[in-house]
Amino acid sequence: MRISCERVAVTQMRKHIAWYLKGFRNSKELKNKTNTVDKKEMAEEILDDYLNII
Repeated sequence: MRISCERVAVTQMRKHIAWYLKGFRNSKELKNKTNTVDKKEMAEEILDDYLNII
């Protein structure tokens, strides 16, 4: 059950991430990366890496 709930949450999170990133530099590449994640930790890592670059 927990994995199923996480999958649903991550799917919804991906939509919100894409919306929040609109207009950011290199956001297309970042959105492509975040749209492939299936675990929240992966999304956090991608976003942390991006924040360290800008």
